[in-house]
Amino acid sequence: MNTFRHSMAALVCAACALAAKTLSLSDAENKAVATSFEMRAQHFEERTKEWEKRNAVAGYLPSVGYSFEYTQMDGHIVDAANEGFESFSGMEQIPALLGLLGTQHDFGDSLNQAFAEMALAGQADDAGAGDPFSASRLYATTFKHAVTVTQPITNGGAELIAIGIARDTKQAVEFRFEAVRQEVIYNTRKAYFDALAAAERTVVARQDVSWTKQNLANARVRQQSGAIPMTDLLQWEAEAARKESELLLAEATERFLLLSLYQAMGVQAGRADTTARLQPLETFEKWYTSRRDLAGGSAADNPQFKSIKAFTRAAGGYNRIAVSQFLPKLNTFWSYSWPYFVDENRSLEAREEQRGWTAGVTVNVPLFSGFRNSTNYRQSRYSHMKAQVEEQQVENRLEVNLKRIRLFHRAAYEGVGAARKQQELMEKNLDIMQKRYDGGLVNQSQLLEVSLGARMAKIGYIQKLFECLLYEAEYLKAVGKLEVTQ
Repeated sequence: MNTFRHSMAALVCAACALAAKTLSLSDAENKAVATSFEMRAQHFEERTKEWEKRNAVAGYLPSVGYSFEYTQMDGHIVDAANEGFESFSGMEQIPALLGLLGTQHDFGDSLNQAFAEMALAGQADDAGAGDPFSASRLYATTFKHAVTVTQPITNGGAELIAIGIARDTKQAVEFRFEAVRQEVIYNTRKAYFDALAAAERTVVARQDVSWTKQNLANARVRQQSGAIPMTDLLQWEAEAARKESELLLAEATERFLLLSLYQAMGVQAGRADTTARLQPLETFEKWYTSRRDLAGGSAADNPQFKSIKAFTRAAGGYNRIAVSQFLPKLNTFWSYSWPYFVDENRSLEAREEQRGWTAGVTVNVPLFSGFRNSTNYRQSRYSHMKAQVEEQQVENRLEVNLKRIRLFHRAAYEGVGAARKQQELMEKNLDIMQKRYDGGLVNQSQLLEVSLGARMAKIGYIQKLFECLLYEAEYLKAVGKLEVTQ
């Protein structure tokens, strides 16, 4: 009955495997590059820096502003102010008084002449306009429209330097985007190899269960005939139970690592297809045999290093910004305004005498800023020097890492061949030991020991194979050449 149940389970698994969709390494990597969480987050950061660069360019363009001003004043204040202006209407009598004083003071004639001209001017205005104090008169309700245009000419070169900083920062983010893309490909490839290795270990565990149960069935027959003691039969039953437990653990590990692969691809856990089949091991064995040597490349091609170099250039830009704070600043402006007021009849009237434009140039020469400019320069200078040292550190670390990968890849490549040979020898040895055990020439412990060695040799070969392929992927990532599998 147990044999029948296991046979049916095997048939069901085989039917499910045939119906399941095959997920290739290329499909997994393409999916990860398009939808992984890291790539989506980096995409938005890249767009942020793009608009930051455009914002820096916009800071050098002219700015146009419109303003509207509405003022409401207390009527008592307005009346008191206007009465004060009107009280100066007797100023035309002041020159005569000063003329009397001028007989005793030398400066009387000049003052008299000045006020006389003022008085004549006031009379002329009065003749031409009904209210000589209209320009100074206050009203309870006033409105004012104004358009202002400002154009920065130079702020010590800060605008152009800011554009350069934004450009370097944007370039740094683009290089980092490429670094993240290659990191996503590598992580997906590693997750795929881990999931496939787990699937192969499940196959080995399932074969081990089948082999153990076959020996258990033979042990029952031989024990009944007296060929082996009862202890051997009990040992086979214990082995069968242990191998069943190991198979369940292997299946759980396979399922978990498949979910981890979907996580690397950016697929939500609820949408992961845990019935998907992966490519057969033979595909990657052919891949291994066709790629003995690593491609050329250097640490200077690493996108992460290029990103750090761009950030170092940006740090140098901040140092130049600090220098620009010592330089003069020159800017221009132009403004046009037209005010209105509400008169006593509640009518809206234009204040023509105040309508017009103003333009000018502002020059600001920094003389002393409480040492803020000098301290800021020192701070930015040392930050730039720190960035340069860190750039050198990263370059050296990448060079050391490349040497490490080359050395271990060579060892791993040779190790795969040795592991493959060991697996074949252990399988032959197990075959021989099985026949000798069936013939009563060796005991059960010797057979189980060889069986364990054969199983570990197969698992070791799978691990060595994927370790070698991962060294190749890591090397391509280190030299900035890792691409999606074709």
